[in-house]
Amino acid sequence: MLSANLCEALVRIGGEEGPGFSLDFKWSSDLPMERPTERIRLVRPQLTALEAEALRARLGCRDMILTGSVVRLHRELAHGPGAVTVAGSFEDRDEGRLRRVRMTLDQPDCDKAAEAHRRGDEVLVRGDLTALGSAPRMEGIRSFVVRRLSE
Repeated sequence: MLSANLCEALVRIGGEEGPGFSLDFKWSSDLPMERPTERIRLVRPQLTALEAEALRARLGCRDMILTGSVVRLHRELAHGPGAVTVAGSFEDRDEGRLRRVRMTLDQPDCDKAAEAHRRGDEVLVRGDLTALGSAPRMEGIRSFVVRRLSE
């Protein structure tokens, strides 16, 4: 796995308009490889993909708050943890774009999610957004709060 800092350093080595560069690897004699590792060539399209800000945007953010509605629930058993999908948006991100975000909740929060779904109430989920794009997920859920919309 490459860190965002290493990726940013590779982009800087390549320069703004530079032709790119190649990397060669020689493995330790303590860990011999059956065949040599091929040269890796990084040119502008690959370097652009490695830009740290773009990577961080695609990979997610820590301590995000998702506000929305529970649209899917799944539990293998009547009690216990479950898979929940919330359709909502993140504060200060994507200009309020609606996303379907998956998460796994422990039993107490899953029970709250089921009740919120039944009543049509809004939920606020605080956790780490681990992926953007087609399959965003919330991990490390720190709080799951139901905001009652009807009395």
